[in-house]
Amino acid sequence: MAIEGEIEVTLHWDGRRAQRVTVRSTRPSAAARIAVGRRPADAARLLPTLYAVCGHAQRAAATAALRAAGGDVDPSAHAAAAVQLEAVQESFWRL
Repeated sequence: MAIEGEIEVTLHWDGRRAQRVTVRSTRPSAAARIAVGRRPADAARLLPTLYAVCGHAQRAAATAALRAAGGDVDPSAHAAAAVQLEAVQESFWRL
């Protein structure tokens, strides 16, 4: 199933090294619609179920975003070890 819209990643290069990266998406955000009206902790638990890969990373990203926004999120929701293990699992799966 194709998703409408696109993701544009721009690498700003000074001729020697990357200075910064910008990401622009025109894809619809189902995650934002699903999180509306939910408590931050509930949204952080729900969001990883929307994605087929990297659920732990999705949850960590949601938790970090909610914390940055001042949301009340369970600190144990972000588990760096789980994200690292998931990265290893995804790498082995691709091999």
